[in-house]
Amino acid sequence: MLPAPPAPPPSASAQDPPILLLRADGVIGPDCVLIPDGVVLVRGDRILAVGQKVATPSSARVIQLEGVLAPGFVDAFTRLGAEGGISEASSWSTPRLRAVDALDPDAEVWRERLAHGVTAAQLVPAVRDPDGDPIRVLAGTAGVVASGGRDRLLLAVGRSTVGLISGPFTSREGGPGSLAGAAEALGRSLAADPGVVGAKALVVVDSAEGVRAGRAALADRDLAWLGRGDPAAYGGLLRGELLGLPAIDDGNWTPRRIETWRRLHAAGVRIAFGTGAGGSWNGPGALRASAMAFARATGDAAAALAAITRNAADLAGLGRGYGRLAPGARADLVLWSGHPLDAAARVRSVMIAGRTVWSAAPVAREEEE
Repeated sequence: MLPAPPAPPPSASAQDPPILLLRADGVIGPDCVLIPDGVVLVRGDRILAVGQKVATPSSARVIQLEGVLAPGFVDAFTRLGAEGGISEASSWSTPRLRAVDALDPDAEVWRERLAHGVTAAQLVPAVRDPDGDPIRVLAGTAGVVASGGRDRLLLAVGRSTVGLISGPFTSREGGPGSLAGAAEALGRSLAADPGVVGAKALVVVDSAEGVRAGRAALADRDLAWLGRGDPAAYGGLLRGELLGLPAIDDGNWTPRRIETWRRLHAAGVRIAFGTGAGGSWNGPGALRASAMAFARATGDAAAALAAITRNAADLAGLGRGYGRLAPGARADLVLWSGHPLDAAARVRSVMIAGRTVWSAAPVAREEEE
């Protein structure tokens, strides 16, 4: 298994944790491409270097691993792992609601995520309940939680969640009943208090009109998009931008959905998969299943892996320190028996912030000097 960092000797400084050199049959590099016979150098909770050959400090503990090291998967959007629906049904505007306040850290789904190589998930407030009514234009703020380890709350106040979806829908407390009304209500709210939407926003849309309304109202924000409805109808507007799409399972797989992914990829849209949207829920295994289907449809395995690692981390607002094996990134690593997109591969061990938090069986040995 991935090793636990050894305890430092009494004379070692707390600012100078031990160094691990993890050598594996393969490593998924910063560009999500496999590096054969790769190495990851880790100190404490951070990655120092990644590659085929890296300078090895004399003090490093060298560990030989059988399998492929990959970044931990990130669930780009979900409400699994929280109590209730992460929403306040009494109003269309609840910008102070925080998704992490509904966190259930002991829910079984967090252990299931570890077993599937998922090391973090973004909890997102609901903009609309499964029964369809009402809409919440300002639904609250998302938050990001690690699947295990210490200090699991990675981002308490993340992206502001904004709902700009097509109507009609039921109005409450004078709230909007259509997309036009939702856009107008958002504009009024921003004019009265620009702080109701933070510097980063996740805009839930199901039409080109919703995309345009979001851009017009939130032009000075860092935007990511969560797609509902038919993304083929509006995805072409999002070239170069992040679009969260629901992961597939046997119940929602269709040839048209896969073809839509292929066309969005060809158009330059950066796709990230999540396991929860609206009334649809999938288990943690759906992330890898979706990435494998994406790879088959596009022929781009690197982009497929990015959709459940670095793109998902970026959509969650975590930045470049997560969702990738790169110098400076947090040491969230998963050891697989083979390439993560090989259907026969299985998770062997999971490390979060430099510490092993889950293991299926021993798979590591320390090299002899």
